[in-house]
Amino acid sequence: MPYTMSLHAHGGSRPNHPTGPIGAAAVTMTNKYHHLTTQTTLLTGPPPPTTQRAHLSAIILALELALTKSQQLRRRTPMDVTIHTDSKYAFGCMTQWWRKWMRNGFRSARNREIANRDLVERALVLEGMVLGAGTVEWVWVPRSRNEVAGEVVEGLLDRMEDGEEDEDEDEGGPIWESWGRGGG
Repeated sequence: MPYTMSLHAHGGSRPNHPTGPIGAAAVTMTNKYHHLTTQTTLLTGPPPPTTQRAHLSAIILALELALTKSQQLRRRTPMDVTIHTDSKYAFGCMTQWWRKWMRNGFRSARNREIANRDLVERALVLEGMVLGAGTVEWVWVPRSRNEVAGEVVEGLLDRMEDGEEDEDEDEGGPIWESWGRGGG
């Protein structure tokens, strides 16, 4: 019987912050006991955070979480991972556009490098690793069905604007984990 994970990913940014653009990404998961857990990261750049980069960063967090879980499971336990996102951009990157981009060397029709190539390539590598342990299903959901992850991101951005970054964070916005703390 496969291990099932259902994750909700969301990212956001505020480009007009006085110290420069800020962004955040979050992944939420509710276990079978209805315990909510979150994993988040702050984005401060470089490159400057955008909403698209924040959404892709949330996808990467979700895939990293699934990969970590697959490494904790017994060797032969398959995984069924479902990642929900309210970003049509991130959804398109992971379900449609990547094939054409790979054929074109990650270049657009105008022969320019695609935006956010670094994050798209990282997400594709992680997805391949997770696929080695099972399946990954991508689901686009309206924002109203992803509001918990959205609220986590908005709370992080509010705290960043107020100058309240987590003390455990290093420069550059690595993962700030709140697993087991009942949410972010």
